[in-house]
Amino acid sequence: MSSPPWAISVASYNLLCDAYIKPEHYPLVAPEDFLPENRHPKLDARVETLGTDVICAQEIDYATFKRLDDRLRQRGYRGRWAHRGGGKADGCATFVRAPWTMKALVAFDFDDGPRKPSNRIATFSVIARGPHVAAVVNVHFEWHRDDAPEEQRHGLHQATQLLMRLVDHRTVVVCGDFNVGPEDEILDLFRKSGFLDPHPASFSTFNLGGSPRKIDFILHSSDLAATPSPTTLVRADTPLPSSTEPSDHVPLIATFAPRA
Repeated sequence: MSSPPWAISVASYNLLCDAYIKPEHYPLVAPEDFLPENRHPKLDARVETLGTDVICAQEIDYATFKRLDDRLRQRGYRGRWAHRGGGKADGCATFVRAPWTMKALVAFDFDDGPRKPSNRIATFSVIARGPHVAAVVNVHFEWHRDDAPEEQRHGLHQATQLLMRLVDHRTVVVCGDFNVGPEDEILDLFRKSGFLDPHPASFSTFNLGGSPRKIDFILHSSDLAATPSPTTLVRADTPLPSSTEPSDHVPLIATFAPRA
């Protein structure tokens, strides 16, 4: 059996922007694990250990992007950051490691209709290695309550807009913090559009209030075969962030190759 012509490894990781830290929401976390002088060096090192060809980071402010870009450049990466605007501190950043290169990156704002805009964004990156081309989407959808009526399910409307932009594209990987679980209608939309999830629903990526959930995803188009990597075990008593996991999320990793 011959090996595929190419493969690419991808990580998705919400970094927990300092501006949004509210210690009262994290009763399991030691106060010192929120301190920037403690957390930032561990966060930078954690990102570097991912070691994937592409790293998609959400909830990342410019200062963190600059630190990581300077650090990862020594490992052959080049990064791009997109600010979500509206007075928000953060955005999305995508880092690509040689021999893959980023040929283009387009950022687009979601239309939230008549409501106050969330200023959520998605980025669409075209990456290439010789003749091999793929698209990587990096997104952070707006949160809504599980029991919210449809008109208040803003993440669902944002997912619909994103999928409309992807309808004509093949060889796509979508990374991000979806802010919902695997059973949500947002994931149903992606499944109906042909996207697959290589990570089992039991891969919890977030723990707030002792209720671990998988709310981060790496989805892929059906022309790709995927191999998921294990992630840090998150249980009800797992503090996030911690001395070993410096964000309130843990990263997801998967490797993709053309389907035989």
